[in-house]
Amino acid sequence: MQWQIREDNTIPLNLQVDDVFLLWVKSEVQHPVIALILPWQNVTLDQESQKIWLRELRILMDAIRAKVRQQYLKGAKLPKVAEIREQLLSNLVERYLSQHNADWQLMKDLESLLDLAISTDSIIYCISS
Repeated sequence: MQWQIREDNTIPLNLQVDDVFLLWVKSEVQHPVIALILPWQNVTLDQESQKIWLRELRILMDAIRAKVRQQYLKGAKLPKVAEIREQLLSNLVERYLSQHNADWQLMKDLESLLDLAISTDSIIYCISS
């Protein structure tokens, strides 16, 4: 699966997306419009759809962060001191990344891609491979 941002007179930005990962994302997405268009054919997302999908991706990212906390904190509460809390969460995320690197990085890439598309008034195309 290949994603591109296309603007006139610019080079497309490409992102390869693993189909199994995309199936997982599709199963997790709550918004019915986005769930329908997540893409098994050539699809063009208009700006409004991109914004909705970006919101969905951020919800998924938050869910993954919650899983990180649940998996590694085992019910322990995060410290109240901000610096210690941030350091602990950073360590937890690093440990999580070492086990789930591909999925996490793909979600971050998709989030960045959508942010870029929205900020530059671009359209994202999905090209099935």
